[in-house]
Amino acid sequence: MRKLICMIGLFAAFVVEGAFAQAGLKDMPAGKWWTKRPIIKELNLSLDQQSKIEALWAQRTKSLMGQQEALRKRQQDLTELLARDAIDEAAALKMFDEVQQIRQTLERNTFLMRIQIKNILSPEQQQKIEAIADRLRQLKGKGDEVPAPGNPNPPVKKRASP
Repeated sequence: MRKLICMIGLFAAFVVEGAFAQAGLKDMPAGKWWTKRPIIKELNLSLDQQSKIEALWAQRTKSLMGQQEALRKRQQDLTELLARDAIDEAAALKMFDEVQQIRQTLERNTFLMRIQIKNILSPEQQQKIEAIADRLRQLKGKGDEVPAPGNPNPPVKKRASP
């Protein structure tokens, strides 16, 4: 049963990733990229754009974090329910629906925030941020340390002392 829940969760994640990608919203670096000097410089972000993105993030992040916590807790409750020897089907389905509803709300609000951030950027900036995100993803996929955005040279790995 746990495998089934994991598979459903993965399927939902793929659907959301596909929706983000179709809307051109997947390709944004993680974290508060609009505060990083190299990205600000590469995108030529104005102070107004930085302020708008920061205000939007500040407004939405507390709600998103609350939704993430509610999702985690409800998933844990469902896992505990499914671990029992005898499972009340009606209760399990109700709880599963609640998990799906919380997940859907979280994903919708995350999607909306990404749209709003994208709309703050010019089309040229949108292309540049996608290129930055792609570079970072490629470096991360190679297992390399990821350099600061805008820095073409990866950091030098330190050797362990003998």
